[in-house]
This record gives sequence, C-alpha cells and structure tokens, in this order.
Amino acid sequence: MKIAKKISLSFLVTAIIIVSVVGPALYVIFSNILKDSIFAHLSTTAQSRRNHIETLLREYEHAGKMLALSTSFKNVFNENLDYDQRMEAALNKIETVLDTHMDFFEILIFDEKGSVLITNEPRNVTTDENRLATLKTEEKDAYLVDLHVLEPSGHIGMCIIAPIYIENERKGFICFRIKADEIYSILTDKTGLGKTGEIYLVNRDGYMISPSRFLEDTFKNTKVDTTSTRKYFEDVREFGDTKHPHIPFIHADYRGKKVLGVHDH
Repeated sequence: MKIAKKISLSFLVTAIIIVSVVGPALYVIFSNILKDSIFAHLSTTAQSRRNHIETLLREYEHAGKMLALSTSFKNVFNENLDYDQRMEAALNKIETVLDTHMDFFEILIFDEKGSVLITNEPRNVTTDENRLATLKTEEKDAYLVDLHVLEPSGHIGMCIIAPIYIENERKGFICFRIKADEIYSILTDKTGLGKTGEIYLVNRDGYMISPSRFLEDTFKNTKVDTTSTRKYFEDVREFGDTKHPHIPFIHADYRGKKVLGVHDH
C-alpha cells in the first residue's frame, strides 16, 4: 500500500475513533448548554412576569389606601351631614374614581355588619355573607382579596378592601372591585414563550386561577397536581415570602405532557 494511502487511512481511522469517542461527550455538553440556556430564559421570563404583577398589585393597594382617606367616602358615615347630600357626594366620587382607574369597575362602601351603604352597582345593596367572610377585622390598612368570581356580575377579579376611620374609630370599609383583565394580559403575553410555552397562576389549594393556553374554563376547575406545584408548596412552607433561587426542571404538566418548567412565588 502506498504511503499516502496509509496516511489517509490512518487519519480516517483516527477521525472515526475521535468522533465516536468525543461525539457523545460533545452531545452531552451541548445538550446541557442548550438546556441551561432554556432554563435560564424560563426563569427570567417567570421572574419578570411575577415582578410585573407584584408592581401592579402594589399600585392597587396604594390606590385603595389613599382613596379610603377621601372626605367624600368618610362622610358616608357622618350622620351630622344631610343624608342625601353625603350620598350624592360619595356617588360622584365613585364615578370619578372609576373614570380615573380603568381597572376598577365597582366600588362599595359598607358598615361593620357588611350592609352596603352606597355603590355604583345597585344589585349589591344587600348584606353578603361572602363579603363578610373576606373581612379581616384585625387589618388596619388596605389589603388584597385573592382572585375569585365577583357576584352578581360574574366577573373574575379581586378586591382591595380598606377600613374607613373617623377620628381613629373604624366606621366601616370600602371595597374596590377590580377585573383580572390586566393581570391576565401580563400572564397570557406570548412574548418569549414560543408556540408551546405558557405562564399561569395556581392558588394555595392547587387550582389554576388564570387562563390556560390549551384548555378552556380552567378557573378553579383545573387541579394542577404536578411535581412543580408540589415543589412550590414545599418552598412556601420552607421559605414563606423570602425570595430564593428556583431551579427549572423537566416534569409532566397538568395535561400529562412532558415540559420544561419553573415556578415562582
């Protein structure tokens, strides 16, 4: 055999051996790099949406706290003033607030017993046991009531409830009902999620409380019992509100499909 052919054959065998040995190693390396890149992107996307929603909720709470100090709202409980005049002033203030805060769609002022004194929604003038159940009488500041179906409108939304004080005595509460549209808009934005990615909220009972990209009518109907949600609840029990790293991993989602996922809270 000619020297050139021997050299060529030697290089060929060497190349095949190198590829056969190094190939799997490179595959593992590049596979891990790709996986880490996807995971990092998922984590960043989830954290960004969480931060956006947290900012929005803080804005809602701040607005509720400030509006509860409005003289027009506090005067609803001032029996020294003419009844019709104070109610008209409060209703005018409600209409102004709704025009200014587009996410708010209903405002109610009610007493300690849950009886509505004034609202822009006449159907809500009766005492509501569900309303009483949401009251945190120990709270001295505005607080958020989680996403739920708002009756009688049927809208999915949340409430900001703030106590109303007159001369340091609590007289009642003001409730700002807010549709979930803005929060859902943040969650369902497909930017950075490709054709199959989605971000959704799960409540403390493990039920989905935001739209699914793949299923209909999921609000408190779809149980999300996955490795990711179980890890989420473990994290909440261990860390509470303390922020800490979350590591993405592969698991079966609520449809039984294998996905790359990460949770945050």
